Amino acid sequence: MDETLAHWPGDTPFSYKLTYSKEQTGSVNIGQMTMSLHSGTHVDAPLHFLNDGEKISDLELDVHIGKARIVDFSSFAKLDEVSLSQIDLDGVTRLLRAY
Repeated sequence: MDETLAHWPGDTPFSYKLTYSKEQTGSVNIGQMTMSLHSGTHVDAPLHFLNDGEKISDLELDVHIGKARIVDFSSFAKLDEVSLSQIDLDGVTRLLRAY
């Protein structure tokens, strides 16, 4: 991870700084990372969209494991019902967005 990690536009980008050096602690370097939950590859839990939705810690891990369709949505201005309707999603249980 570095400053080139993708993040949601306008949200907090990834940053890292050394908080304490080995010389300061006497044994180890200690650092601090700051970033948005929308940095890099991530899963939006239902709670992201629904006030009473499940948190990521409530979801079964198996939901995220298996075959997936990867779709490049970079030609669309936004990902919505209109853009999704242009993709054949028949039989798709997992969808990954590439851009």
